[in-house]
Amino acid sequence: MPDLSENPHCFYIDPGQDPGGEGYIPSLVVKDEPGHFPLSGRGDGAAPWRWGKTLAEAEAVCVKANADRGVDKERAFEIIASSMRAANVVGKNETVRGGACRT
Repeated sequence: MPDLSENPHCFYIDPGQDPGGEGYIPSLVVKDEPGHFPLSGRGDGAAPWRWGKTLAEAEAVCVKANADRGVDKERAFEIIASSMRAANVVGKNETVRGGACRT
């Protein structure tokens, strides 16, 4: 994953995921980096983040979490769009790095 101290980033809820009754897992999206990084927990004892059992609840938490970090909806959209553009370029030329999922 890229250094977040130098790269604009935001949280994102993938509306296509199946929360399985446990809630939606947010992802981190980094400007100009292909894909997104689900906050699914890593390592012993780590659990995934869960942000609401419905898409509306999860998106509301996501908007607030971004706003708390100074990222409004428009800026989040710009970051997500830049990631999608980067994924399109990578998809034509190479494999996505770092285990990120395609957006």
